[in-house]
Amino acid sequence: MEFDEEAAEILSLLTHPTTNTQIDICEEIAQKSDTQSGQREWQPIESAPKDGTPIRLYDPEYDDEEMNSSLDGHWSDGAHDDQGGFQAAVWDNSQDYFATVDVNPTHWTPLPKPPAIRTGGEA
Repeated sequence: MEFDEEAAEILSLLTHPTTNTQIDICEEIAQKSDTQSGQREWQPIESAPKDGTPIRLYDPEYDDEEMNSSLDGHWSDGAHDDQGGFQAAVWDNSQDYFATVDVNPTHWTPLPKPPAIRTGGEA
């Protein structure tokens, strides 16, 4: 299904809901959006690439109200006392900058694709 057709279908659901609740509609929109962007489900950390590819990580230690539970990071051979492990950038409030820290994620997912850039400099 092309994007225009899909957008028309979603608009129809929003303007003429049948038995769907608003939550069902929002979940359907989010699922379609994830499918379009190539977003995949969270996967066990054991299946994550260990070649330095940037990925999104989930580490329960960073799952609280002040921090986003997902972190952008990568595998590093020099992390965790040179044993190798995952590192991520986290905001350090005391220093007002991002710091690279060793993390112990349980899950990962690929980063979303960047937005398409149209000719003429428009995004």
